[in-house]
Amino acid sequence: MRGPGRVLAGAAALWIFVACLDVTSPVTGIASITSVLLPSPSVVEHDVSRDTIGQVRPLQVFAFAPNGDTVHDAVVRFFAIDSTRKLRVDSLTGIAVGDSLSPFARVVARVTPANGKGIVQTVIVALPVVPTPDRVSQDTNIVFVFVQATGSTDTLASGLISPAFGDTVRGKGDTTVQSYVVRYQIVRAPPSTNGEPTVVLSDASGHDSSLFVTDGSGHAAAHLRIRTRSIAPTLFGGATDSAFVVAHVQYRGEALRITPTDTFKIAIRRNIGP
Repeated sequence: MRGPGRVLAGAAALWIFVACLDVTSPVTGIASITSVLLPSPSVVEHDVSRDTIGQVRPLQVFAFAPNGDTVHDAVVRFFAIDSTRKLRVDSLTGIAVGDSLSPFARVVARVTPANGKGIVQTVIVALPVVPTPDRVSQDTNIVFVFVQATGSTDTLASGLISPAFGDTVRGKGDTTVQSYVVRYQIVRAPPSTNGEPTVVLSDASGHDSSLFVTDGSGHAAAHLRIRTRSIAPTLFGGATDSAFVVAHVQYRGEALRITPTDTFKIAIRRNIGP
């Protein structure tokens, strides 16, 4: 007896970007279903679906009863939607196979109760087949000049979010790899006055995350968000400190080479201008 929150938390190894509840079901015994849960947001050409640490993993869908329990005997079938037929999905196991490049491939699933009466379909989810990642090139370092927010509250104000920094995932030759996960890790941050983090990783809107996905040009962009309630008074006074952020990109469990280095050194100081 596991509700939606427990099931999705237990699927943490999956790429949970699309893990919200999908649709309310008109089928007796099934109140709702998830969208298609992807192990990662793409499949590499000549390979199968894998999670972000390189393990072979299937697509998944969960169905829930009106009381929130998981419907364990629901029948799920998966389908590829790809006019080029380069993406294949085993309808029973949910293992996806990328025969060759197909940047616009998608997948969908249908859920049927054990009695076979009725069908619920998920929304269609993008699952492109992408080039084999070979190497990664790093952006140049940035300088983060933050604007102090009113008071000491930890906010999502744009002045507390750094310029973007990131990496481009590349395949052979001049190809780039879209929809590929890059993980960032803060290994050094300005000292804290209260034991809480002084900077955290976020997207451009201030939503905290350590995982970022490459865009159509193969580039993943991350930001730092400074937490003013935790930083030392010296930073408010105009001193400069720094954060070190390490990028991690893997394929089949092996780290890819990042040039010229895998570490960003980001200078941080307060804007003390008028």
